Amino acid sequence: MADYSAARLPGHQAEGGYYTFEVHVRAPDAKSGGAGARRRRIAGAVAGVCVAAVCLIGATSRPAGPVGLAEGGGVSNQMLFGSRHRTTFLDQLKTDGNFPPAVHSAMDFTVDPCTNFFQYACGTWQKKAVIPAEQGGIAKSWDTAEDKAYAALHQLMLAEYPSGSPDRKVHDWFKSCMDLKTVQEKKAAPLKPWLASVEAIDSHDKLWDTLVLFQLWSIPTMIKLSVSADEKEPLKHDLFLEPSGLVLPDSSYYDTEDDDDAKKHVAALHKYLKSITMLAGYSEEEAHASADRTIEVEKMLAQFQDDEPWVSIEDSYMHYNKSQLEAHSPNIPWDKYFGGLSAGCKESGLECLSTLGDKNNLVMDAPYFYQKLSEAFGNHTADYWKPYLRTHVIYNLSPLLSDAFLNATFKLDAELDGVEDQPARWHKCVAAVQHGLPGLTDQLYVKHHFPASAKKKAMTMMEQLRQAFISNLKNVKWMDEKTRAAAMHKAESIDFNIGSPPRGAPLWGSDN
Repeated sequence: MADYSAARLPGHQAEGGYYTFEVHVRAPDAKSGGAGARRRRIAGAVAGVCVAAVCLIGATSRPAGPVGLAEGGGVSNQMLFGSRHRTTFLDQLKTDGNFPPAVHSAMDFTVDPCTNFFQYACGTWQKKAVIPAEQGGIAKSWDTAEDKAYAALHQLMLAEYPSGSPDRKVHDWFKSCMDLKTVQEKKAAPLKPWLASVEAIDSHDKLWDTLVLFQLWSIPTMIKLSVSADEKEPLKHDLFLEPSGLVLPDSSYYDTEDDDDAKKHVAALHKYLKSITMLAGYSEEEAHASADRTIEVEKMLAQFQDDEPWVSIEDSYMHYNKSQLEAHSPNIPWDKYFGGLSAGCKESGLECLSTLGDKNNLVMDAPYFYQKLSEAFGNHTADYWKPYLRTHVIYNLSPLLSDAFLNATFKLDAELDGVEDQPARWHKCVAAVQHGLPGLTDQLYVKHHFPASAKKKAMTMMEQLRQAFISNLKNVKWMDEKTRAAAMHKAESIDFNIGSPPRGAPLWGSDN
């Protein structure tokens, strides 16, 4: 599926809780509207990228002449006040501003930056940008960086390596994914072990064994786990529990009572789920029933997300220990769930979730969702969830299966996001290997494309930024001394992690 966070409707809140906007890029006579129409959309996030790029001009060198930078990278008084006419100043920026070529070519110097800074910073790029047929949206800087990284990984995965070496494992996985003849011949066969685990569910114990298995293999379900810095103590890390479980981009796509577009989206999803379930070997009747139940469950999960009460930022992250979590959502066997994940890690030679227990390091940003999810598990038999898990395992593994599965997924993407073509197979396979062997893939990339000298330069730059920030803190007038001391301590405590772990991180090389 396309990355919808890069192509959101104006003012629309994505699942992650942030807001984006879209810019349509189409021919003047192109028809607008309709879920099936070609929608060329550009991420609003590019505005920030362009602004940042413009603000960083001349950070390492100063041009000769009246337009220059002050010592330390600031804009000089000569630059700000030396010109008698503001228009002259803006004209000089166009010719003497020392912008990097990629930034200069994106800017629209016919626009007054004080009237519309986005157009000034990115207007020319916006006019000329063409979204590739296989994408639903693009972000100027992020997509370019990702494309370069994928192209580099593609070449590394194509290369031959000695038998038994970690790099050979990356190559073999990629080669297996690219073996289209075998993929076509196997059809739905690779799904059989996963579907067998679903069909064997006849109790809540087996239901949770399957949910643990899916989590270990990164097959999304209604429970989403992530590790991130604590909101108030950034040097500490928490385990975040977030709402999840939807195929469509967010909960608003399921509002079929009040939204005609949502009705079309859900109908398209039902048709798709039925199609891929039949491709997996189920009868039309079974596939239809599975699609019905999956839509029912996803509508329920979407409603839980929509009904999450609003809370202030201060209270938005609820910290729990494991006992409190069990009391909050008693029909979810957290001890069994986390214990299964920990055991799965140990089987792969890893240690995970070892600090869970009495510590308040579990965070729910959607406590109502998990409370209602717990009630749903209590109100339904294990058998109720089987069709949902069945369609989800097929859906999440289908991008790497035969053309029949890919074509079905493409039809849904075209309906929802207006894509006109499928991504190249190699691109899917690079992503699959990177997802399945993250440590080995990262090491291979760093070894060939991120030398120690590059890391040293980046670390030096970051340290200079730190010292400039600390120097500025010393002169901030609105801070009292206690706040200033705390801010400086925090700045001095930041640990830079650039490009790769600074030392042998335990996850590296553990892709068994």
